[in-house]
Amino acid sequence: MLAMPEELMQWQTKESRKGVFDDYTVMGTKFENASSFEIVWHITASRNIAIDPIHDHEYWVAGKNFYSAIFHTGTPFNLIQIHQPHITENIELAEREAVLKAITEWVIAASPDHLPPT
Repeated sequence: MLAMPEELMQWQTKESRKGVFDDYTVMGTKFENASSFEIVWHITASRNIAIDPIHDHEYWVAGKNFYSAIFHTGTPFNLIQIHQPHITENIELAEREAVLKAITEWVIAASPDHLPPT
């Protein structure tokens, strides 16, 4: 369960990935909670349009829920303000599907059972 905004939690950066999924470029940083071991992703997604590109969208993704978040970096700690409730239904379905597809592929690629192609 995602922590409420007033709870102070310590998130550790685990890995970063980037790829093109459907019509979107998706960049993600995986975080793990130091005490609960919950996995979440900081996602930046942008639609691949040659003319008049849509601005990047930033999310905190926990499971299949997308949250609005503000990321404060450049300090000894990364501070993340997560806003409740989730905004999943406000995000275009195609974008949500591309982001979840990216996360699924990244998780599979990082699993110990995954063997790279030979």
